[in-house]
Amino acid sequence: MSIAPLLGCFALDGNFCCTSMAIMRVPILIAAALTTTACATMPAGYEDAQGESLGGFNRGIYSFNNAVDSAVLKPVATGYRDVAPAPVRTGVTNIFQNFDEPLNFVNALLQGKIKRAFRAVDRFAVNSTYGVLGTTDRAAELGLEAQPEDFGQTLAVWGLGSGPYVMLPLLGPSTVRDAVGTAVDIVTNPWTLFENRELGFGFQENFAEGAVELVNTRANLIDSVDPILENALDPYATMKSAYLQNRLQLINDGNVPMPSSEEGGGAFGDMETFEGFTFEEDGTVEERPDETDRPADDAEPDDSDSPPEDGAFAVPQDATGAADTPPEPPVPDGNSTEPQ
Repeated sequence: MSIAPLLGCFALDGNFCCTSMAIMRVPILIAAALTTTACATMPAGYEDAQGESLGGFNRGIYSFNNAVDSAVLKPVATGYRDVAPAPVRTGVTNIFQNFDEPLNFVNALLQGKIKRAFRAVDRFAVNSTYGVLGTTDRAAELGLEAQPEDFGQTLAVWGLGSGPYVMLPLLGPSTVRDAVGTAVDIVTNPWTLFENRELGFGFQENFAEGAVELVNTRANLIDSVDPILENALDPYATMKSAYLQNRLQLINDGNVPMPSSEEGGGAFGDMETFEGFTFEEDGTVEERPDETDRPADDAEPDDSDSPPEDGAFAVPQDATGAADTPPEPPVPDGNSTEPQ
């Protein structure tokens, strides 16, 4: 099962997450956005996205994306992975994540998250210098974990509903709201604006940069995500569930209760949950250990096979619970031949 559609859904470094940031970047002025004040309201949910109003269309695009991935992207990514060891791919991943920090800063400001905004500034400064041009995530080592923010999250914080779930050609899973957010992010990325205006990047440089990020991302997903979808009964439904749950987690900064059967599925209604994984605040998904394989700490010890105390003996019982009494010896009669 190929997974080109997951490029907008899963992250890297052994984990995977759902993000709406696209692969390519083009410039636009963002001065007005920097001065906009955001309202700190409760984010809108994904009630509309849980349905399948566009199910036929989405599954068709999903099949198309998989065909493109099988024919082009995965073979190229496999060859790249064969020549680029894991430390190199991790360094490339860190560089592109560092490029996104200015965009995280803008969207955090628009959402009124001042601390998160300046964490993005701190991360960009630390990783661009101490992190050797972003190749290593030194900020995370100092306790400044990544906190991605995008315009889809901003629209949710502003109260805009998610709209239907939609599968985008080549970009993968999204909603109507997140698709608008992705488009805005593509054309408002501060780093792309800097590259084009200050470094003189044009279409060829932007395309090459996007291609490197695309191939590097796909290479990192081969071992971490491919097996999950290959073993899924319905890969499309599995990916949809993972995407929507992670988007809710990101929008709510990790403060979303997981679905509860007592509450009819919690925030996700009757939609299948992505079981066995923990959704972190930064959007990553980590596999949970199987709790059934180890005994509970507070489990009561089983004394059924323990020896009786104080020399007492256990009286066997029948199926009704009554004690089995040993049979009485036969009473000898006068015709008995046994010796007296």
